[in-house]
Parts: sequence; structure tokens; C-alpha cells
Amino acid sequence: MKLSEKIKIAVLAYWKFKRHHMMGAIECKNADVFTVTRTYMTTDTEVKVSISDMQREARTKYYKHRRFIENNPERWAQPFTHYFYFAVPIDLQDKALDVIKGRYPYAGLLVFTDGEIDIYKPLNIKMVKRSSRFKRDAVGLKELMELGYQATNTALRYGNRLMKNEM
Repeated sequence: MKLSEKIKIAVLAYWKFKRHHMMGAIECKNADVFTVTRTYMTTDTEVKVSISDMQREARTKYYKHRRFIENNPERWAQPFTHYFYFAVPIDLQDKALDVIKGRYPYAGLLVFTDGEIDIYKPLNIKMVKRSSRFKRDAVGLKELMELGYQATNTALRYGNRLMKNEM
């Protein structure tokens, strides 16, 4: 399994079982991990395994970051992200903090410590820096239904990969 996929699973487990978010999905809403809290606030987490990939994020997802910088949900697409995080391997922690300080001051940082992942006790993820909160209304039923739909697709994709590897 690729390192980025391990981190995505660990991050989803962290938000679900450590931070008690009620639902989430991998590769959803133009995010690597997208979750919703019990108060209908959303968290978008981007997994990066290299600093160059992290620096390139603002160019490849220009409109997403433009909306974060301006904090104007009406002007850009996807107006319902409340928190934005990067997740990186622990060996990139210091460099990632420098990049966040210079380019993404609104972003939080999670670090992944390698090892076996226990999804019910997600000890592989540490929050190093909290995200700023964007001024948005809580998500509605339409967005929750869309997230549920995409979460189902994620489960089926991962289940399909698992079956192919076991046969």
C-alpha cells in the first residue's frame, strides 16, 4: 500500500475516532479526506508526501485556496469548508510548518508517525498546528447526502482493491 493511502486511512480514523467527527470520506469534495463534525462543520485534509507537492498545491487547486485566502464563500466553488489541514509524514514536519507559515497561514498540520494503523485507536496522527476557522454556514442536507454518496463510493473502491489483492 502506498504511503499516501496509509496516511489517508489514518487521517480518516483520527477524525472519526479521536476527534469524533460523525462522517467522512476519502477522495471526496476535491479533498483527500473530507469529514463532518456533529455540529455540521467540515474539515478538508490534503495528504502530501513531499514538500514540492505541498508547495504545488496552491497552483493545482487555485480556486480552492483563493477562496480560503479571501474567506469569501460566495465567490468561489465549494463554499462549505470550515477547516483546512495538511497531513504529512513526520520527517517532513518542520519543512511543512515553514511552507504553511509562508503560503498557507490558514492551514493546520497533522503528522503521520509510521507504524501499524489501528483505526479504533488512531495513534499514528498528531495535530501539530490547528487550522483557522472559515466563516461559513453549517452544511445542509444536500451536502450531507453528497458526502454519504461519495463515502459509499470510497468504500466500494477500497473493497474492490482488497478483493483483487486477496484473489
